[in-house]
Order: sequence, then C-alpha cells, then structure tokens
Amino acid sequence: MRKASTYVAAAIALGLLGGRLSMGQELGRPAPALTTHINMQVGDAQLLAGLGAAPHRAFVEIPGSQEFSGELIVRPKGAVRGAWRAKPRAMARALDRVSPLITRTSTITEQFVVKVPAGSSEDELSAFLMATGDYEYAEPNWTLYPAATTPNDPLYSSSWQHSRIQSAAAWDLVTGSDQVIVAVCDSGCDTDHPDLQASYVPGFNSRRNRAEVDGGEVEDINGHGTFVAGCAAAIGNNGTGVVGAGWNFKIMPIRVTDNSNGTANPFDLTQGAIWAAQNGAQIVNVSFSGGTSSSNQAAAIEVKEAGGLLFWAAGNDNSLLPDVDRPDYVIVASTTSSDNKSGFSNFGPPVDVAAPGSGVRSTRNGGSYGTSSGTSFASPIAAGVGAMIFAANPGLHPTDVQEILSLGADDLGPAGEDDSFGAGRVNTFNSVQIALGFTPRAPLPFADSFETAALGELSWVAISGAEVETDPAPGGSLALRLDGTDSIESNAMLAKASSGQIVVFSFMARREGVEAGESLLAEYRDAAGAWQPAATLTSVGPDAGAYQRVEAVIAEADLTNQLAIRFTAGGSDATDVWYIDDVSVSEFTGAVLPLGDSFESGELVATRWSESSGASVDAGGVDGSLAMSLDPGDSATTQLVDATVFPQSLYLSFRVRGEGAGGADAMLVEYRDIQGNFASLATVSGPDTGAFELRVLEMPFLSLHDGLAIRFIGQGPGGVWRVDDLLLSLEAPAPDCPADLAEPFGSLDFVDVLAFLSAFSAQAPEADLSEPFGSFDFADVLAFLSSFGAGCP
Repeated sequence: MRKASTYVAAAIALGLLGGRLSMGQELGRPAPALTTHINMQVGDAQLLAGLGAAPHRAFVEIPGSQEFSGELIVRPKGAVRGAWRAKPRAMARALDRVSPLITRTSTITEQFVVKVPAGSSEDELSAFLMATGDYEYAEPNWTLYPAATTPNDPLYSSSWQHSRIQSAAAWDLVTGSDQVIVAVCDSGCDTDHPDLQASYVPGFNSRRNRAEVDGGEVEDINGHGTFVAGCAAAIGNNGTGVVGAGWNFKIMPIRVTDNSNGTANPFDLTQGAIWAAQNGAQIVNVSFSGGTSSSNQAAAIEVKEAGGLLFWAAGNDNSLLPDVDRPDYVIVASTTSSDNKSGFSNFGPPVDVAAPGSGVRSTRNGGSYGTSSGTSFASPIAAGVGAMIFAANPGLHPTDVQEILSLGADDLGPAGEDDSFGAGRVNTFNSVQIALGFTPRAPLPFADSFETAALGELSWVAISGAEVETDPAPGGSLALRLDGTDSIESNAMLAKASSGQIVVFSFMARREGVEAGESLLAEYRDAAGAWQPAATLTSVGPDAGAYQRVEAVIAEADLTNQLAIRFTAGGSDATDVWYIDDVSVSEFTGAVLPLGDSFESGELVATRWSESSGASVDAGGVDGSLAMSLDPGDSATTQLVDATVFPQSLYLSFRVRGEGAGGADAMLVEYRDIQGNFASLATVSGPDTGAFELRVLEMPFLSLHDGLAIRFIGQGPGGVWRVDDLLLSLEAPAPDCPADLAEPFGSLDFVDVLAFLSAFSAQAPEADLSEPFGSFDFADVLAFLSSFGAGCP
C-alpha cells in the first residue's frame, strides 16, 4: 500500500498546446497545472514547477506517415534485455507515477502504453516523465503507415532486383534453408497463396496478444504483408510465380493491426517483433514508418538476444532521418534498377544499407502477383539476404549477419558509408561468400571455467602449448595450464559498446614453481587491433600460492566487435606453471555486497568507484602498500550498491591516516540516502598520529536501500588523507586489537572488559580468541587478558 507521507495523488495537465509544432520549435511556458491524473512522487512538484522554464523539443507529426494517437509508449530505466533490471524502489516509483494512465501493458517486454490526459500533449507529458530520470524513453505511440506506395501494373513480369543483388550466383552456393524463419510483422499474410502457403509456420497477432495456435488471426487484412512476405521468401524453383531472396525459407506471419488501411503503432510492432524472435525467427522484418524510435532499439536488443536480427524500412517521405544511433537493427533505404536512390526513400545517418525498392515484383493478396514501390519492399529484400547469410553459416550471431550484410554490399554514391545508401546496396552473392568463410564470434558475456578437458573451438583460436588439466592442488578442479612460454588467444567477441557501458575482464590465477621475477601477462585487443596489457602477475618465488582474482576494466573506446583476450606465460621452462580458471569478459551491471578495495590495482577501478575529483592511488598505504590519496578538496564516490539488507546490520570499515594533517584538517565520510542526497556518516580529524587507524562504522537505517554509495572528501588547509582496506560488508571486521571490543575504539578501558564478558557469556565470535576455535574456555580469557595488558598498537 502506498504511504501517504511518500506519495501524493495529483495530476499533470501541462497546458493546451494550441496546435502542432514544426521541426525545431521548442516549448517554454509556465509550470503545468496539477490535476488528478498521475501519482506524484517525491520531487515531482519541483520538476513540474521548473519544467515550463526549460525548453524541450517537440515531437513531429507527419500526416500519412506518423500521426499522433493520444498515447505514449513508456519504458522505465533499467528494464533492459528481457528482465526488469531497475531496483525495486526505482521501478515502483516509475510504475506508480503513471499507473492511472496505463492502458496496455506488454506481456513480452518491459514497456506499457499511457494515455495523454485531456488538456495535455505528447510533448509535455514526455518532457515531464523524462525529466524525472526514471524512464528510458517516453515517446508517442504513433499511428504508423505501411512504408509503401500504391501497386501499379499487376502484369509486370520483371524481377530486376535479382540481377542487381546477384541472386543466381548466390544460389549456386546456397539456395536457402528451411531451418531459417523469416517473420513478417505486417498486415498479415495470404495463407493460401500458392507461392507462400507451403512455407508458413504458426504466427501471432500482436494487436490481440494471441498466438495463431490459440486463435490469433494472421490472415492479411490489407495486402501489404503478403507483398512483403514474397519479397523476402516466396518459394523458389517451384514453377510458380516469383522467387524471394532464397528458395525455401519458412515464413512466420505476425499481424500487427486490425485496421483495413494497414496502420499500426510502435507498441504492437515491437511486441510482434520480440515474440517472433522468442519463438524461433532469425530474421524479423517491419515495413512501417517510424524506424528510428527509441522503442525500436530496445526491441532490437531483445530480438538479438533471442537469436534474431530486426530489419526496418527507412520510410517513403524523401526526408532526412534524425541523427540517432540505432546499432542493433538494420534500417533499409530503397534503390532503383539503375542503382540510384529511389525518389521517395528517406535518407540520413541511421540508414545502414539499401536494397531494390522501386518497381519490384512480388506476391499479392488473393493468389496473384504485381509490382510495387517503397522502402516497405526494399526492407524485406535486404532481410531475405540476411536469411541467406544465416543459411550459409547457421552458427553466426545476429551481429555477425549484420556486419556481413554491410561488408558484402556494393558501395554506391560517395565512397564509403553515406546518408542515401548506408554501406551500400545489398549483394547476396558477396554476402554468402563472406558468410561461408566467417568464424562466428562469441557474444558477451564470454566465460570459460574449463569444465571439460577440451578447449572450445569457438572460444579459443590461437593455442600455443596451453592445455586443460586437473590442478594438482588439494581439491583442484580442471583449469587452464600454461608453462614456459605458452600462450592462448580467444576468438573475437561481439563487444561493441553502448554509451557508458563498463566491461570487465576477470580471471583466477595461481603459480606453481615459477621463479621470482617471471610473470603471466593478460592482454586484450583494442580498437586498432593492437594488444594492450590488462594485468601482469609477477612471481615472488616458486611457492605454489593460492588463486588470485584479477580484474581489469576494458576502455570503452576499445569495445568493438573485434575484442579478444590473450594470456602469455613468461617462464624459462616447463616447470614454471601458471593455472588459470574462471575467465570472464562481461558487462558490469552494478556493485554488490561486500564492496571492497585494497587499491592494489593502482587506480580507482570503475567497478568500485563511480566518480572521483582529484583522488588518486599511490604507495602511501599500510606497510607501504597502495592506498587512495585525497588532498584538500579531493573526493571519491563508490558505485551504487543494493544495501536492502534490513534487519541485518551493514558495516563500513577502512584504515585511514591524515599524513601531515593538522588540527584544522579533516576527512568527511558521507553516504547516499534514500532520496539520493549525501548525508554525513563520520568525520575523521587531524592531527596526524603517524599511523593508520582502523575505523568501523555501523551504517544507519536510512542507508539500507537499493542505491547506497559512500563518498570520501578531503578538507582543510593541508595534509593528505590516505584510505586503505575499504570494506562495506554485513560483518564487522575483527579489530586490530582483539581486546578493543567497545567504543571508543583505539583505547582500552573497563568498557572493553565488560564487552568481553558479555560476548564470552553469549559465546559470540568476538570472544573466541584462542584455539581450539569454536569452543569457549579459559584459554580465550587468557588471550583477552594478554591483549588487554599489551594495549592497542
């Protein structure tokens, strides 16, 4: 139940728009009125009060292409790749705010449709929701039109597209595959058409959210979908009609509309696309306008993760598309028989490839054939080429197919990629040739724990002496062994970064018989193809040693689809052995408890620290080890961590010294509270005592939430604050002095004696000071008295 002190029922009516705005106009007006349409959250009133003063860009309606529907399609932040990633409190806030407006909720992906309140507009409601910071996108649930022009001569017999894309030469190598499914998200399909009928597999009606096997209607309501299906996958070599890009693909009809004019909205289009991929479609085609929406990119990621690749028509307005990055699906422009841009085809940076789309011939509703023009038909021809790539090499990842499609394209227009043709006009023959010799790449996360004796051929491609064997250490499992100068290199990985992404290369390693000074080098291949050191482990002697976990963050600029890792041993002979296990290259998705840092990496690692200002790592730590260094004015903030551990206690511990600090110097320790503000936790004051002191702080109740962070700030006229052995954990660390059991820590008094007696009586772990551990006897009392008598260091 919502707490009255937390949420206030109110609403947003953001003023009358007074007419639609053209591209480039901005909104700026007094603060919107509050009515009774949304559930206001903490901070919303301030946002609304300031919203009118902040200009925001208007959405642009294009009559006959994309028109306002009075709805937004909304996705909370963090709801990515098939599962709610948002923390419970943030997700609840995002959902609760708009719950009175929700009209449809997806059962397939994490998005929903909200109704725009009377007296408001799509522009204003979207601006407010995005200003809260709780949503990935809030954009119009447009009424979208099929990206096609009216069919002309139905008796036109030329299929010129096949000569342009070299279909016949490709068919000499591969004719297609009945194991490849092409999904057509459209007005439905003519399920009785003689050139399509034998290829159908059960489909889905996304408008009704019902599978065909459960009664979902997929019959073509408009004719557009049947033409699209034939462009991609009309049956070949059957003595009937036309042929698609391949001879024998399966076709999955996804009907996205119940409107006879064929119009649909992004919610139903993306629902259908994701369902198709999750039900076996490797290729998914959408021949509608609105191809650059944020919801399309979110859907494309889920399509890819299900094993499919999404194609979308560029649109037929001869307009410049917005300069947005849509890396996970293919936007297709249209070309003519003379390899020029079709006059109707949209253009711009989002265009990935082009394909024939002017006067192409295909299947029509009612079992007939005809010709038509539009990016609606260029897109399925490109999608059919994608299906041919899958047929040539079934082990390919969708991103491999996407890259091969561009590599095989014929460059048109200015040299290299351009706004009209993208990488070029697709070429089936070139793409199939590339696919047949292409080594599939591993998508992230890449992981190998060497649980079998054979090295995976798709994981490791350059092996020099390395092998898998049982680690001879007690209880040892299978591990990768490198001796002498052995090396091993991974296959390329699909690691192209999105903005702000953090990717971590980690592994476990130990040495056996390695002479002092000899090392193990771990590297990764950067964007330029050069090898960069990730970590170097250097032996200090031939002892076997325990496994050590090593982590390195790969620079965002180096996250490409050619990323690889390599291990190289630097020993003198076969007796110098390194064992490696639990190798991983994966996206960092958030810090978890326990969160600790001994700073031995030599830097503030991004998986532990979200930001720093002036803070550094140097050799001023405990016993000469590395530590974080803070001059006056410097600060460092940890990553957010989920600390919803109540009723358990949470402890922050660290060692600190104010080197050269005077009485006016201090270091502030703060925590991020439930409202996202930083509150004081402790102040460490000068002067310098000459030694590191252990500080143990029990975290307050208000810190136990899903977005906790710790911040350290140096203050004062002079002195350097050094922090070492940081740990945020459910267990308080043992004190340096076993007898120092009560505040004030750092000194011993009668309170510590009472604390010991209480712990001893309760058989608490802090009173178990002597062997045999696990039992409480006089030896523990003697150990306490010895420590108490010696005093604290």
